[in-house]
Amino acid sequence: MALQVVHSPEELPETITSTVFLAGPSPRKVGDPNWRPEAIEALRRAGYLGTVLAPVPRNGEWPRDYVDQIAWESDHLAMCDAVLMWVPRDLEVLPGFTTNVEFGEWLNSGKLLYGRPADSPKTNYLDV
Repeated sequence: MALQVVHSPEELPETITSTVFLAGPSPRKVGDPNWRPEAIEALRRAGYLGTVLAPVPRNGEWPRDYVDQIAWESDHLAMCDAVLMWVPRDLEVLPGFTTNVEFGEWLNSGKLLYGRPADSPKTNYLDV
């Protein structure tokens, strides 16, 4: 078995052993930085053989109506084994305002693993 990646709004595979949700700011247009491919590769190199849940469309095209996106994220966050949250806060490109809400929702869940670059602005409150 190999690491599997499921992007929103895709369905889960029939067989899963464990799940990791990659929470954090998402690129909204072509050219915006996307940290998830590097995170997925790091999980692959580390030998993770479960399913990675990436809340970004595989083709990069976001839906006009976010209702289905929000439902996909909520459902998959609730069922995942771990929430890996990376906050490379860039106030111009990846501000992470939704990430702030998700951080608060999952802080005391026992599932949250949080990280950020040392120079990420406006993130000190997340370090507690």
